[in-house]
Amino acid sequence: MATMARQRPTGRLAEMLERPEDSLGFLLKQVHHLMRLGMESRMRAARTHMTHAHAVTLHSLLASPGASGAELARAATVTPQTMNSILVTLEQQGMITREPNSRHGRILATYVTEKGQRQFDAGVGAAEGFIEEMEASLTNAERRQLRRLLQRCLASLSAITGVEVERPIPVPTRPVLDKQASRRPKLDAATKRAARGATAKRRTT
Repeated sequence: MATMARQRPTGRLAEMLERPEDSLGFLLKQVHHLMRLGMESRMRAARTHMTHAHAVTLHSLLASPGASGAELARAATVTPQTMNSILVTLEQQGMITREPNSRHGRILATYVTEKGQRQFDAGVGAAEGFIEEMEASLTNAERRQLRRLLQRCLASLSAITGVEVERPIPVPTRPVLDKQASRRPKLDAATKRAARGATAKRRTT
């Protein structure tokens, strides 16, 4: 019985099989993997005691104080179980506090503590230095071009798969650290003097 000759792959598939190290998927995976390892190494060296997942979670909380575990899991694209494990660790380290949500008592609202803010700032500084070193061989124009090309790939993938691209959460310049801080904002010296003057004036009238 004659056997059918197997058709050899052609075009881009043949190139990927012959040189897998040049395939886009492999390169993106390796870049992500090594970036994550490198940033975690720098954060450990900065004595932040944070993993990449911890930093991402604190980032989300600084942007959205009081977020629930489910909301944080969606932002970090991890399972609720994984996020709960991350939150337990951060709480044990004193970087976050959790308390019942005022509107939904069964849901825990999460806030970043002063310690968590300091650790996050130190971790971001260490990670930024690492990324700068990674991009040192690129010109500013090449950096912008790389980002534009990746954004176009993301847009194409979103259109093909029907999956919406996740948007990063911007962290405000002066984030609210916790519930108590948002209730009692600190006043500068001039504001305090003006408040005391207004109080004294009301007492004399």
